[in-house]
Amino acid sequence: RTGSRFTEGKGVGTSIMAACMAAEGVQEEVGEGDIDNAVRVLAQLEDFCSGPEFLTGIQDVIHEHAEKFDDREDDHPHEWYEIYQLYASRVEGIMESFLQEQGISHTELADLTEWARYAVPQTLFSIDYLAAAIEYECFIDLMVDWKKLHSFEEDAE
Repeated sequence: RTGSRFTEGKGVGTSIMAACMAAEGVQEEVGEGDIDNAVRVLAQLEDFCSGPEFLTGIQDVIHEHAEKFDDREDDHPHEWYEIYQLYASRVEGIMESFLQEQGISHTELADLTEWARYAVPQTLFSIDYLAAAIEYECFIDLMVDWKKLHSFEEDAE
């Protein structure tokens, strides 16, 4: 992270980085403004990821492939990783306009996502979708959860 926009004092990235570093114990003090900016970006991120552009863009991957996943701990088929790469690429493409509008990089978004997962767990709808694009294990969890939810809904009908 040294030498990134976060540490160069430019824009919203600085605030996000300060909040992330404080959460990780790297930086002891974080300004209220830093957390406010990180929360503001998270709120805008949540709105964007709850919208039709994002959801429609990822749902076809999830719908088409979720049935292939199960909750095994290891020995994942190579196909799973290929589907993960497809999903991650799709999310990255969809997020590009949001990132440009907010003036943050993919690395900064990944840091913000990680910080939000630990600082405010299970409060944001979007974080699970974004974490699934960043971490393979989170992607598997998302697919298995979606498969279980979809099966439950079919059983209820």
